[in-house]
Amino acid sequence: MRYIGTTPNPYGDTLLTSDADDQINVKVAGAEDFRIAANTLSVLSGTTLNIDSGATIANSGTATGFGGGLSAKTLNVVYNTATASGDQVITGVGFLPKAVIVINGVAHSAKVSIATSDGTTNQGIMSKDNITADQWDNMSKVASTVHSSGNLAQAVVKTFDADGMTLTWTKTGSPTGITQLECLFIT
Repeated sequence: MRYIGTTPNPYGDTLLTSDADDQINVKVAGAEDFRIAANTLSVLSGTTLNIDSGATIANSGTATGFGGGLSAKTLNVVYNTATASGDQVITGVGFLPKAVIVINGVAHSAKVSIATSDGTTNQGIMSKDNITADQWDNMSKVASTVHSSGNLAQAVVKTFDADGMTLTWTKTGSPTGITQLECLFIT
């Protein structure tokens, strides 16, 4: 090991060393926190890289190995519940979602549902107030509009797509009206 600095080390156990050719190790309080090699600064296990408030991380190259953080986008879309059963393609998200939260309702009515989906499991609650006052029920759908007993339109997430999702709607009976879906897409 080569010691870089003055001898003896006036800083005690905080020093720069060189354990290998073309490499510098930064040790603070005896722990090796950083390793510098040609074109590489490694933050070692157990070390926290803290970016102070007001600081900026600029990337002019390629960032790899990061989780990507959280991205979210809201979209308001509509669906005519009188439409025959089938798929509805929703685009404009700008990324491939991993989850969605949907608040669904028909204006000026109690036809409301709130649900989540991870693309596999659809789960939420729906108002059945149009059938029985103040009644809510669990559902395995991402959207449900109950118009009256036996008349409803329900959707599940068929797929998450590169720019949104595809819903599969199932119509039962003769529902009518335009339902609005406020969607929060998350990745």
